Amino acid sequence: MRRGMILFVLLLCMGLVACGEEDTPSIGDEEHAVDKSKETDDQLDARAEDDKKDKDDDTENEHVAEKGTEEKTLGAEDILLKVAEALKNVDGMAITGKIESETNMLNTTEQETTQLTGEMSLDPFAQHYEMKSESSLDGQSKTEMYWKEDTMYVFDSDHEQWLSISMDQAGVMADVTSVLTDAQFEYLAGHHQSFEMTEGGNYYTLTFSGSNEDYKEIAFGALKNIVGEKAYQSVTNLYTDISGTYELTISKDTHYMMSLKMESEQTMVVGGNEIRSTERIYYEYSDFNKVADVVVPADIINNAQSLNMSVSSQGN
Repeated sequence: MRRGMILFVLLLCMGLVACGEEDTPSIGDEEHAVDKSKETDDQLDARAEDDKKDKDDDTENEHVAEKGTEEKTLGAEDILLKVAEALKNVDGMAITGKIESETNMLNTTEQETTQLTGEMSLDPFAQHYEMKSESSLDGQSKTEMYWKEDTMYVFDSDHEQWLSISMDQAGVMADVTSVLTDAQFEYLAGHHQSFEMTEGGNYYTLTFSGSNEDYKEIAFGALKNIVGEKAYQSVTNLYTDISGTYELTISKDTHYMMSLKMESEQTMVVGGNEIRSTERIYYEYSDFNKVADVVVPADIINNAQSLNMSVSSQGN
């Protein structure tokens, strides 16, 4: 896609034709000829300077035109690959986000809004989030989460304890939608034909719209590169119907992700119960290479109860 158009400039060559009327000029004529010759030399120097300036201007215009043409011809695949390349030089970033949802289960409807702030490390992969939620059923709540490789750690504010949950158990609790890795964007580049591209002043916008398996591949495909096919299936198999849009905003200058927006309608079955929901997610990314590595504190790892242990103890 990196194509350019080269413009060739034709320069006109100018010649000087000198002619004399007499074989032996008089002294006056000779002085006049000398003055005329001098004047002609000055004119030539001035014209040469003008030609050089014109040529420099034309060359600069060529470069501007060539660069502009190249940027305009970038397609979705190239942009996604540029993001992947840029992320190879990123160690971490900050994330802020907002999640709005409406869920209907057992004839009960809940509206919930969650504000999220956090950090992400890419090598090795790890996430840390702090979330504040307001629910139409449960009121206000706070929670904290770490995600490292194939394990998620969530603080249970109701019981004042940390839980450890494997990705196989975590399912849709894992916030895979916010993940940014170079492998993810190489994966998305392989699905570039599914995206529609538009341009703003300093950014590109890539938008996907689809349903079911197509939507799952785009929205959750990154999970395969982090914890494997099994965890991906554990998440996506819960959905019996899903559709929505997936929109990426990318900086033209750095090719870093600026924001991610998702909207979806979904139906899933959990424990034999059907859950219908709509969801709107918006994330902004910043402070690339300016955040500390995400490290799960040792006391959380050592003292967290597995989800199965916690459920069992509550049942006794």
